[in-house]
Amino acid sequence: MSPPPPGLLGQVSIVTDAGPVQVSALSIESLADADGPAEISAGAETGASLEMSLGLLEEVAGAAGAGNGMILLSIAGLNEDATSSLATDDVRAEPGARRLASTASVLRSRPISINFRSADGTKINVQNLTTPMKMRLKVEDPNATCAYWDESAAQWSSEGVQTLSSEEPGFIQCSTTHLSIFAGVMEVILQNVLLLVDCSTLGLLIQLEALEKLMDGEWFGRPAAWMPGLMAVVFGILLGVAAWVDECSIEELPLEEREDLLFRRGVAAGGLIRRGCDVVLGFFLWLRGCLTYICGCAGNSIETRPVTAGRAQRVLQAIRPWALELLAFARRSLHWVVHYSIGLLVAHRSAIDRDTAYILQTALSNWAQVEKNQVPAGAAPSNAENAENANRGSRTTETSFPGEMRRPRITLRRLMPAWWQNCLRSNAENAENANRGSRTTETSGRETVPGEMRRQRNTQHFVQESIHEFHAPRTSLTKARELNRGLGSRGAVAATQFLNVNLLMRVELLFPAVHDWFALNQFSIARSHVTRVALLSMKVFSGCAFDAVLFSSTAEPGFNDEKPECSPALASWKYVGQAVITGLASTLLSDVVIWILSYILSATIEERPAWTTKDWSARLRWSRWRTRCFLCFAASYDLACLIYVYLFIANAREGDSTQLMLAILWGLFQDGLGKPLVMAAILAIASSLALWLFPEISGEVGNKWPEPKEDASESRPATRPGPPSSQPPE
Repeated sequence: MSPPPPGLLGQVSIVTDAGPVQVSALSIESLADADGPAEISAGAETGASLEMSLGLLEEVAGAAGAGNGMILLSIAGLNEDATSSLATDDVRAEPGARRLASTASVLRSRPISINFRSADGTKINVQNLTTPMKMRLKVEDPNATCAYWDESAAQWSSEGVQTLSSEEPGFIQCSTTHLSIFAGVMEVILQNVLLLVDCSTLGLLIQLEALEKLMDGEWFGRPAAWMPGLMAVVFGILLGVAAWVDECSIEELPLEEREDLLFRRGVAAGGLIRRGCDVVLGFFLWLRGCLTYICGCAGNSIETRPVTAGRAQRVLQAIRPWALELLAFARRSLHWVVHYSIGLLVAHRSAIDRDTAYILQTALSNWAQVEKNQVPAGAAPSNAENAENANRGSRTTETSFPGEMRRPRITLRRLMPAWWQNCLRSNAENAENANRGSRTTETSGRETVPGEMRRQRNTQHFVQESIHEFHAPRTSLTKARELNRGLGSRGAVAATQFLNVNLLMRVELLFPAVHDWFALNQFSIARSHVTRVALLSMKVFSGCAFDAVLFSSTAEPGFNDEKPECSPALASWKYVGQAVITGLASTLLSDVVIWILSYILSATIEERPAWTTKDWSARLRWSRWRTRCFLCFAASYDLACLIYVYLFIANAREGDSTQLMLAILWGLFQDGLGKPLVMAAILAIASSLALWLFPEISGEVGNKWPEPKEDASESRPATRPGPPSSQPPE
């Protein structure tokens, strides 16, 4: 049997409901005669031990007024029942304090409680020790850290506790300046996420009792019950208006012709052409360059460098390629931000969305390439080309809508106002336009002057001919050139105004351009109005449902009495911070769903060397099937979110229902004002920084959006010989 440590008079073990307690009697006089501190064991169950120094015992005895007498040290090893009560007992010191952090720290050792008592058993209150007390804890994970249980905050804390290095495997060394309950813990971020899910309302509302309360109908009289229903009615009306606008827009630009813009014939290999983000692509290219350089440096030894080069010079030589690549990437990114911001502004002022503006600009570039490489006059097409053109022309005739061949009275740059004008036109005006279109078709075949044929094309036929190279009769090119001038003039005005204003004015210009709600009034070839309204409804109802799911994080005490660890803090700054985080999480979760669906539904330009009737029909069927499936999914998703919100209203208290409605209104405020304002501010700040660092960007923008010039060929009077045109004046 090993001799007792110096200063130890005796030990006794007591078994309690909380666990075994080891009581040790320590003598200051005996410890003073020893050469070093005494190591006191906490028992075989815990595997912990404490190091008692002479200075520590003298400080404890001075606090108790015991002089050089006997000091009792009690070490309790808490069992599982006592350990679980740390996270579930009511907080005694600070009413309303939350206990979310108690389960965010995972225990990796058996907690021990340390107390000093005088010879008569009176507890000695010891705080802020000048001589730290060292202890050794047996842990399950070597990465665990020392912590104590803060009763006032109801969480594990490391304040006043240090984790010392330990060479003994399976143990950690701790140093503390106060007495409490100590343990080895692991801070795990994932535990917070799991706690957020555990504290959500899913487990409370997905029950038969909750469904019964929903069917009772007693919650109908609450004011909060009217808001989700009112939102559903508003979106139903918006869907009806969107369907009506889509029907009106089909008469001006049929769906088949919009598909012509997306599925086009080209000399390049087949594939999808997506308008990707150059910044992301540039980042991956820069990262690839860095990895390539690292691999190259790893293959070359340091000795191959010149001996005269110092360490600093070698470091500069090593980081110079990275710095240059990073600078080039930053320059490309800032250039992209400026052009992206101006593109948003141009698309907003043109009453079209950004994707449609890109598609139209691509169509104009494709038409210019076709005109440059067109077949010379007098060259007869081959039999295969004649057959393909005949099939394409017959397909267009079969799929055309009534009034497709009439000459439009407006250009594509005014499509949005034209939809409403067309819907308000009388039947007599539509018939007159159809007759005028038939006369244009009859007289266009008699045009024999090549220059006149190139100038007099219909706008819709221009789109088809630029993509599929139709050999059908063409009437005029005036509308196409007017479209080109309109796009250029709007781009030049927007670019000039964007470059010549201050930061606040840039934010004001970009705010409506980046707003999702304003996009509903814009013409889009990629997505219909019904699809965009459905996406917006999914976004709003997703936010409502997520607010209901995460309501426990900001609820008042008593909302979930079965899980008191989910009660939020009543401190104002903590409550506001938790509410802001919950609102941001709800907004981000709903935005992620909508962004993924929007990306899937976005139309892409697809080029193939040749399009057959089978390919064309397959792409149209896929596009329509995808849209119908999405609308069915959107309706089911909105209904599920609405039912969950009503489940919450039916089962929660009236005050909680009102608080949920306030959270939903706050989410709408963030989506309607906060998010677009932040996005506009970020783009404006980045653009201002780019223009300040790289002044040459202004010249690049001016070259991309030059001032429109008057076309001399169209300004000349038409005195060319030939049969007079029967087309009515513009």
